[in-house]
Amino acid sequence: MGNIRSTVMLYVTRWLMRRRWGRRLLFVWAMRTLRTRVRQFLRDLADLYPVLKPAAAWV
Repeated sequence: MGNIRSTVMLYVTRWLMRRRWGRRLLFVWAMRTLRTRVRQFLRDLADLYPVLKPAAAWV
């Protein structure tokens, strides 16, 4: 199942990269994903180091 999903995602990504709006869409999606992961990382770090709680709340 995972192989089929990754193959479909590969073809969809390649198709989107050929279009101008598709590249913008992929860029926005990547930035939102990255921001979510950074936010989660800072929250986990704030659990270990309470000094970072304001930074975790800011992001």
